[in-house]
Amino acid sequence: MAKFLLSNNSPLAKSRSMNKLQAYLQGQPKKLFAEQIGVSPAYLSQLLSGARRPSYDVMLRIEAATDEAVDIRSWADASKQLRTPSRAAG
Repeated sequence: MAKFLLSNNSPLAKSRSMNKLQAYLQGQPKKLFAEQIGVSPAYLSQLLSGARRPSYDVMLRIEAATDEAVDIRSWADASKQLRTPSRAAG
């Protein structure tokens, strides 16, 4: 499975992913969602505010916990920000 990388300057990606995640969490206890994905409520708050970007593993857990309502591609603009890592020749 290819891992997706985000560019360092990705305000569009933050905006789309945060909007999707915030919309999904509307009316739900954020503390319970944080527990469900295995992060602290403080870390989830930082993700929602855009102060931090989730690791690939956390992105996958968010995708699974939201039944793909917040899919991994929402963390990046697929046409410009999402790329797969190059493989080393060997």
